[in-house]
Amino acid sequence: MKVRTVYFKVEDPARAAAFWSALIGVAPHKTLDVWHEINCGDVRLGFLLNDLDEDYHGSACVPVFQLDETQMADYVSRAKELGATIIVDALHDPLMKSVVLRDPAGHEFEFTCRHD
Repeated sequence: MKVRTVYFKVEDPARAAAFWSALIGVAPHKTLDVWHEINCGDVRLGFLLNDLDEDYHGSACVPVFQLDETQMADYVSRAKELGATIIVDALHDPLMKSVVLRDPAGHEFEFTCRHD
């Protein structure tokens, strides 16, 4: 088994995809009215229009992006410039070695320097 897709239910798929596209430096390869999708390595990041009027607050899904330590500062800086906020900065904690952020739509994501 492998993770094929991680997707977020959002109010504006184009806006959400624009944030993530700018953050990871990859243009969406699917752009429909209700669905935008970006390839990130072997995983697809999807943004689905919340057209059922479901009431979401924050995020129940936290995608984790593995980076080299030399990339961390650039990605955190880029995320903040795009409107993300830092929730947990545990980069110097040897057990975590990560930074958890929240995107402008309220979804959490994590950058980690931990490697398998």
